[in-house]
Formats: sequence, structure tokens, C-alpha cells
Amino acid sequence: MSYDESEVVRKGESVYRMLITAPRHPFAELITMPRKPTCILIDDDSVLRGVMSSILRSADIDVLAESAHADNVIELVKQHHPRLVMLDINLPERSGLELLPEILKLDPPPKVVMVTAEATVDRVRTALGSGAAGFVVKPFTPAKLLAAVGHALGLDH
Repeated sequence: MSYDESEVVRKGESVYRMLITAPRHPFAELITMPRKPTCILIDDDSVLRGVMSSILRSADIDVLAESAHADNVIELVKQHHPRLVMLDINLPERSGLELLPEILKLDPPPKVVMVTAEATVDRVRTALGSGAAGFVVKPFTPAKLLAAVGHALGLDH
């Protein structure tokens, strides 16, 4: 082994990197580095998806997939296993509120933040009562979007 070799092994939510510090005296230091949060964006407005994607990426959140349709949400979540789903309530095929319980039944269930321009008290209660981890009202500022995402992911402490 050379002086600067490293081995990376992925395990659960962390990446363990073993650093070899000396060729003749091999001892290793274990450093735990959390993986970047991952997200899927579901909104029928392509401009808004682009804005959300840019804001989330600037906060070091990996946007794994985007979709304008409710039809493929479950498939995308099963395929990518994101920690977070940003879900529009008003989608052409189905309501995001109808999809929410289906998403939360998946294993492992992602956190879901609902997004809508029509935020009534009833909608907010229904979403949060059904298991949504947060709610974002359009139009939003980057700070409001990131606050909701941070709270949903437990990054706001």
C-alpha cells in the first residue's frame, strides 16, 4: 500500500473512509461523513421545478429526478430511494394529497414536503395530518423553501 491510498466503503447513511497514514505502520482513522441529502421534485410547472432544483443544489442537496406527472411518482421513489420528495398538490392526473399516503407506505419512506399555490387551512391540516413533513406555499423565497426542507430532514437544529 502506498502512503496516500484510501478505501471508501458505503454503509447506510454514512461513508466511511479509511486513511492509511504510513506504509510500515498501518493504522487507520475512521472518519464518518454523512451522505448528501437526496430529493425528487414533482411539479407540473417546469420553471418552478428548475427554480427548486437550483435552490436545493445550492444547499448541497442532490436532486435525483424530476417529473411533471403523478403517474410515475411511486416508480421514481422506488427507483431512487430519496430522503425527500417535494410534491405539488395540484397535479394534472391526481392530487398530491392522494399520492402522499402511497409514498409514505414505501420502505424506506421518504420525507414529503407539499408544495402549492392554493394553501388553505384545511389543505395544510390535511397534508400535515396525512404525514407530510412540511408545506411550502408558492411563490416562495429560497429561505422559506430551505427552511421547510431543513425542518423535514432534521437539519435545522
